[in-house]
Formats: sequence, structure tokens, C-alpha cells
Amino acid sequence: MEEKKDELKGRVEEAAGALADDSSLKREGQIDRARARIKDILEEAKGKVDDAVEKLNVERARSKTKEVLDEAKGKVDEAVDALKARLRDEK
Repeated sequence: MEEKKDELKGRVEEAAGALADDSSLKREGQIDRARARIKDILEEAKGKVDDAVEKLNVERARSKTKEVLDEAKGKVDEAVDALKARLRDEK
């Protein structure tokens, strides 16, 4: 929202500067418009970084889940092998 305010303010100052033949006011308007564009670009970049971080966190969670599941599978396999050995010994 602030970007739109800066953009509008810049347009008004730039137009007023052009009408009044005031190069300083016109330049201020151009600066405000540039500031608005920069803020917009930064906000978009922030959104992309946030998305990338979220994706990275999801990938880390998947990887950790796979590790835990692999470890649990290994323990289950060990328990099954021990049970089979015990059943063979009881025969």
C-alpha cells in the first residue's frame, strides 16, 4: 500500500514540477516513483525468499522423516530377525 502512496505522490509532484517548470519538484517526484518501484521489487523478492525458505523447510522435514522411517524400519527388521532366531531355537 505504501508503494502506491509513493507512486501517486511522485506522479503528482512530477506533474506539478512540469507544470510549474520546477525541476527540483519534478526530480522529487521521480525519486518518489523510483522509491515506490524499489519497494515493490524488494517486497516481491522477500516473497520469493520466504517461499524458498518454506520449501527448504519442507524438504528438510521430508528428509528427516525419511531418516526416522529408515531407522524405524531397521529396528523392526532387527526385531523380526531376533524373533525368527528365537522361534528357530525353540524348535
